[in-house]
Amino acid sequence: MTAFRAAFGCTLVVLVASLATACGSSTVPGSASLDISLPDGSELAEVNYEITGNGIEPIVGAIPVASLGSTISALVSGIPANPGYLLDLSATSDAGTECAGSSNFDIAAGETTLVAVTLQCRAVDGDGDVVVEGGINQCPTIDSFVVFPLSVQLGTPINVQSVASDLDGDTLTFAWTADVGFFAAPASADTEFNCTQAGPAILTLTVDDGNGCTDDKSTTVNCTAAAVCGNGSVEPGEACDDGNTVGGDGCSADCGKVEVCGDGQVDEGEVCDDGNTQAGDGCSADCSTVEGCGNGTVEGAEECDDGNTTPGDGCSGACTIEICGNGTVDAGEECDDGNSIPDDACANDCTVFDPNAACNACREVNCRNFNGADVIDECENATGVATAGPAAGSLISDLCLAYVTCARTTGCGAGPEEECYCGAGVPINTCLINGGAGVCQAEAEAAGESTDAITVAERFVDPAFALGNASRLLRCDRQFCATECL
Repeated sequence: MTAFRAAFGCTLVVLVASLATACGSSTVPGSASLDISLPDGSELAEVNYEITGNGIEPIVGAIPVASLGSTISALVSGIPANPGYLLDLSATSDAGTECAGSSNFDIAAGETTLVAVTLQCRAVDGDGDVVVEGGINQCPTIDSFVVFPLSVQLGTPINVQSVASDLDGDTLTFAWTADVGFFAAPASADTEFNCTQAGPAILTLTVDDGNGCTDDKSTTVNCTAAAVCGNGSVEPGEACDDGNTVGGDGCSADCGKVEVCGDGQVDEGEVCDDGNTQAGDGCSADCSTVEGCGNGTVEGAEECDDGNTTPGDGCSGACTIEICGNGTVDAGEECDDGNSIPDDACANDCTVFDPNAACNACREVNCRNFNGADVIDECENATGVATAGPAAGSLISDLCLAYVTCARTTGCGAGPEEECYCGAGVPINTCLINGGAGVCQAEAEAAGESTDAITVAERFVDPAFALGNASRLLRCDRQFCATECL
């Protein structure tokens, strides 16, 4: 049979004075009682043992030592007699203190071997380790911080703008804060601040790179109470304050402007204001009257003003004196050329001068029934269009008047009208052979609807054609109205 006892190392608490406690010493079995406590105040509940060697199956077990009077001792039997065994003891206190010890021994047949083992106890290290891994983060920078204006009335926003950068390229966040008031968009780089009470307000911008580093800037703005119009004191935002809210007395009803004639704004008490105090430009010098034709007052460039803009009553709608010869066609006038020449385009009575007036008057008397026909009407008001010739498709009335006008204005109509076609002094036979060469050849061929000389000659006397009607009207002129028409 084998028995072993063990002594503690330097950490053993000796409760019985007779017990030796030198480090590494062994204790002799006896009647002493031990309370297995360690210097750190912790206690052992059990001690584990393991016997190995010589190829035996390890012998393991636990020695309970929690009870008062327990010792670290045990008797183990059944070990083969051989040298070279190893005894390992281990224990852990309730505070985590670890104890261990070992000793070699031999077994002799029929004998009990005493094995002394010293347990070395080591308290748990209360300190820990830390691994430091360093890195570099570039903090953000507020590059621009703009606040304007620095003083406003309540209700007027203050603009705030900022620019920030981060050399690491981190995404930056913006945060605007204020001790009073509020921001329209506090997370934006640019926004507006609104005062909520009169007095100073501290505005702060904080820029964060998301890695625990920030930059901030602050400034103070001033908010003033809104101006009160009519209190007699000109306050910020007011142009004037005359102690009332009545307009037209030099200061507008809202105290927003000084009222004065000539400022370009129609204030109370003003009828007009053209931006100056000059008369004759549409608004009187005192801004009390709209200057214009028809107001009954001759102003500026007006020649007259009869209180209306009705023409034909001596003063025109443009307030010029209505009189023939003033160069303006007034009511009742056909023309007005500004002179008194009787036979130009406009007669002295301001009617359109008609050089054919005498001719037409004579024709009215003598040509309405010429040889049983109204040759004026049959020429001027003939119906139908030419169906052939160089002017096919033209109105017969136009072709007739064109030939009559040519014969009258060139003078060839004073003689036989064939001369207008053939030419002065050209025998008729030559004309019929060679064709017309007169000053009105083209008008004759158009009115006769042919370029053939014989055909044209025949149609001079054919009232079915414009040339025949023109020839009859010219014959009436030669007989009765040569002086007036030819």
